[in-house]
Amino acid sequence: LVLYCVSFACSTGRECLVEVVFIVDSSESARYLYDQEKQFVKELSTELNGLNLEDYNLDIRMALLQYSSSAVPVHRLVDWINLESFHRKIDRMSLLAKGTFTALAINKAADMVKNEKRSKSVRIVVLMNVGADHPSSPDAVTAALAAKGNGIKIFVLGLSGVALQTDSQNKLLAIASSPAETYFHKLNEPQLKNNLLKHMVGVEVR
Repeated sequence: LVLYCVSFACSTGRECLVEVVFIVDSSESARYLYDQEKQFVKELSTELNGLNLEDYNLDIRMALLQYSSSAVPVHRLVDWINLESFHRKIDRMSLLAKGTFTALAINKAADMVKNEKRSKSVRIVVLMNVGADHPSSPDAVTAALAAKGNGIKIFVLGLSGVALQTDSQNKLLAIASSPAETYFHKLNEPQLKNNLLKHMVGVEVR
């Protein structure tokens, strides 16, 4: 088993620190997918929290923010206690239901990682996006480039048919880290959690 985070030199010895920030699209456009997004975060966070790697001590902290016309932290990295408290925060979330300003969410997540990260940790952002930004939104690709330049790996999940249209998909591909087959996925794709776990930490769910 090749541990994915080791390739990022996240730590020395057998300890691997991982920071994961989930970004939930809470815009009006994502209204009918909102509960599905929340359930996905709960399921993937459960899988991540339960990983037990034979050769490494995997120490994962998770955070979550949701966004619409603003980006709202729901659970910060420094607030991580356990999975149960993380899930309680998710259960209490309610839809913001305004326009989609993806750049604000990326910037907020990047600031959170910058200010709260642990030394030599892998930094991962999982962005869920319906595919269409508000016309007044700053450029999300520019925000993503800045985040990636600071060592953050960005996974993007397209949520809807809009996200698969050529212009929207090209934007989401530009937001995601490279290569696309590793970092760009669709919320409804088969084996999504398995694929993400494999790319994040080099394991597959059986």
